Amino acid sequence: MRDDLYAVMIELTATIAQQTDATDPDARIEAWLEQGGPSARRVLDEALAAAVAEDGDGLATLSVAVRRLRSLVR
Repeated sequence: MRDDLYAVMIELTATIAQQTDATDPDARIEAWLEQGGPSARRVLDEALAAAVAEDGDGLATLSVAVRRLRSLVR
């Protein structure tokens, strides 16, 4: 699971770097989210919420978060 998360984070970083102009990292992420529209922001919010949830289903919740993040990679 950890390897999957790292792979998705690397893919997201590469996608953001390719699709945005060279500026500071926060501005690049914001520009990328704007390009993706409301659905990209919603997916990111859902993935983050799943990652920090304390509902006792740690592995299942993390799996959902990784899958949601993977959907952002284009």
